[in-house]
Amino acid sequence: MRLDAALMSPDLEWLTTPAAKLAWLHARIASDSCHHGGDVAVPLDAAVVSQCPGTFPIGIDSRGHLVVLYLATIPWTDDFRLFLIGHTDVLRVTADWTVRLVFPPALKRAVPAYQAVVHEEFESPLSAENVSELQHYFFHRRRGTDFNALPEALGGKLSRYAKAFSGPRFTHLYRRWLTVGEAVLSPGSATIPDALTAGRGRVEYIVLSHSYDHLLPLVDQRRSKHSRPRMRKLEGGHAFAHRQPAP
Repeated sequence: MRLDAALMSPDLEWLTTPAAKLAWLHARIASDSCHHGGDVAVPLDAAVVSQCPGTFPIGIDSRGHLVVLYLATIPWTDDFRLFLIGHTDVLRVTADWTVRLVFPPALKRAVPAYQAVVHEEFESPLSAENVSELQHYFFHRRRGTDFNALPEALGGKLSRYAKAFSGPRFTHLYRRWLTVGEAVLSPGSATIPDALTAGRGRVEYIVLSHSYDHLLPLVDQRRSKHSRPRMRKLEGGHAFAHRQPAP
């Protein structure tokens, strides 16, 4: 399926490794820095692990048009949300880009859920007011504050925040905030929404006309053949306190 998606644009040069993607990103940032007299829009010291996540390739044509490929393989969207967040630096420094989502036929019904993630992360950036409210709400959420035990005005305000910041987007953001801290709470840039409005940025949703599900048994058999000798080796080299019968 990944090959099918790549062959839709045979004129692209594909960056397939994290090193190649990051090298391109840093070169682009350096170029923009020189062009704007040293005003770098994206910091070079950003954590490498958060940039260009995933194993999907990025395609570039001779005009500099960028295609970011994502192959949807599951109906839930947490991985895709992280993928979009991780590629914002790339898209901010690219004048003309496309995010191409490719779905197998079995996931056709999941397309609206993925569209919702694009709307939240790309078309609805957080405002400075949102960030302030989220900081307040997340602090009390982590403490487990009983809103009913607070003064009426404060309890009512936090209850409104809890209602406004419900749903998958803010649940995911809260989990990241617990792990990373305040760095995940910052006002969103208008660069990506402006690109979408102007037509310089596009998001494609492509459902393939055929499926490869019938080949899964062959993949499973190959994995099984490779895993059996490895399991025997592990079992021979380690003592197990408890063995369960194989299913």
